[in-house]
Amino acid sequence: MKKTIYPLLGILVILSLTVTGCSAPTKDEQKPTEPVTVTEETVKPEEKPLPEINDLSEIFSKTSDFKNDGIHYTQVITAADQTNEMETWIKGDMIKSKILAEAEEIITITNTKSGDFITYYPSQKTGIKYNIKGSDTAELPEGAIRDIESYEDDIDPVKFEIVGRENIDGIDTIVIKTKDDSAEVESKMWVSEKYGIIMKMESVNSDGSNMKIEVKNFEQGNIPDSEFDVPNDIQIQEF
Repeated sequence: MKKTIYPLLGILVILSLTVTGCSAPTKDEQKPTEPVTVTEETVKPEEKPLPEINDLSEIFSKTSDFKNDGIHYTQVITAADQTNEMETWIKGDMIKSKILAEAEEIITITNTKSGDFITYYPSQKTGIKYNIKGSDTAELPEGAIRDIESYEDDIDPVKFEIVGRENIDGIDTIVIKTKDDSAEVESKMWVSEKYGIIMKMESVNSDGSNMKIEVKNFEQGNIPDSEFDVPNDIQIQEF
């Protein structure tokens, strides 16, 4: 089929050139045509402007809007040349975290309303329970796992600078720089505008030590209440 078309096209081109050469040009044909300029440059869409935020609590408070259905994510923590992964579930007043430390799985469950704090070792079938609100210091017991959300308490909500935008693990974030003069810690955070959660954080202390936390596998909703139950075969000792 192609062998027939190509010779036929050649004949048509020759005939058209012959006819053009023998006939007088019309007024429309005498008018010069403007050259068409082809450019490969594409027009970039305008970048979304940075938000105006006076107090970081405005964006951090958005997390509470999603807690009724629950949120779940994994955070990669790098500090002192060591890297650990911690899985976190948050729903309502409940927080559950799971981390693997020295080949030992450790799970903590915290009720932020009642102050009950439980940490247990599935392999050993044992655990302990504190009440944070009833303690003198109201701080987490030694060995407690600190979630990235708790770092919001260390940040001055009005001394910060918004420096850009970035997508972290599929979540749109605004990039924020802060500095704690009293603790001499500089931090850079990537905060989700929609969820109000810190998706990534890098901090540098005055002694040069640094820490990096990055959230991945973020999902919202579909977390059952049973996720925060302690298995029946775990023996919990109360303090």
